[in-house]
Amino acid sequence: QVMPDLLGACAGDLGGDASALAEACTSLKAWDRKAGLNSGLGFVYFQQIMERLQAVPDSWRVAFDPKDPQRTPRGLAIERPPVFKAVREAMLASVEAVKVAGLSKDSLWQDVQVASSGSRQTPIHGGPGELGIYNAIQSVPGANGKREVVSGTSYLQVVTFDGKGPQAQGLLAFSISSDPASPYSADQTQAFSQKQWSVLPFTEQQIKADPYYQAVIIRERDEAGRVATQ
Repeated sequence: QVMPDLLGACAGDLGGDASALAEACTSLKAWDRKAGLNSGLGFVYFQQIMERLQAVPDSWRVAFDPKDPQRTPRGLAIERPPVFKAVREAMLASVEAVKVAGLSKDSLWQDVQVASSGSRQTPIHGGPGELGIYNAIQSVPGANGKREVVSGTSYLQVVTFDGKGPQAQGLLAFSISSDPASPYSADQTQAFSQKQWSVLPFTEQQIKADPYYQAVIIRERDEAGRVATQ
């Protein structure tokens, strides 16, 4: 929706800011337009630029139309001097933010966004949902230039159906335990990071085949000591 215009701004007359914005423009051009672990520094610039531009009135070339919600708003109206100035200022601010965070031109998104459990840090893909990222992950600035995940994608499940019935896979992105000492505090988070789904059992045979399977039978007795329910 906006990258062609951001790159157009980079190719435009940046005046005295051209040198300061050279690395940001190069990173934006090289960005793969994804929020993956291997996405480059351009994604960091993109987030910071768009966060600032959202506060700029009339920055869209085509405003939101409730009759065309899938394709609007779109385009940055860089042909308007106030918008071009706002884009340039947002880019300069993003360059300063990257510098303060201590990120290098070779930094990847996996070097920035992490989920911590005790001393363990797991790189996490995804990003702000308001930028159109389906894998919506919210993170806040942390130490050493990192961004700490605080919310977002949590329980995931995909199901297909064939002649044998439901075939389901799932993940709990934040794992099961909040205790850093637990072996279950980061196991599924790491699997989520590596996009390794877990097969979810459905049939009785599949359920009982689980090596950790156990059955607990709870009985309720009436006043006479007889089993009332099970």
